[in-house]
Amino acid sequence: MVERYKRLMVPWDEDTPDSRGFWEYAKQHYLKCFNLALEIADKVGTSKTGFNLGVQLVFDKVASPLVYLYEAWSVLDPEKKAMYSAELAKIHEESKKLAEKAFSP
Repeated sequence: MVERYKRLMVPWDEDTPDSRGFWEYAKQHYLKCFNLALEIADKVGTSKTGFNLGVQLVFDKVASPLVYLYEAWSVLDPEKKAMYSAELAKIHEESKKLAEKAFSP
């Protein structure tokens, strides 16, 4: 049980390329969710209160908790992770070169 918990922990305080990439991934996800909520609330809400409530309700439904985002992040391909961090892109390229060198005949 403890192993699974440790594996699913979000790197809250870690200052690593992976955690910085994750935070960028999370920010982009929440921004997409917020824009979707704005778009839907704009079509549904007729008053300012209705609009604000609509944004809140839709955002609550489409936004994932961080722990689920981290779980999705942990299974992303390195190429996709590299899109969220220049550091991860550099690490990915270096690891590809090392793998090609190690496995070349």
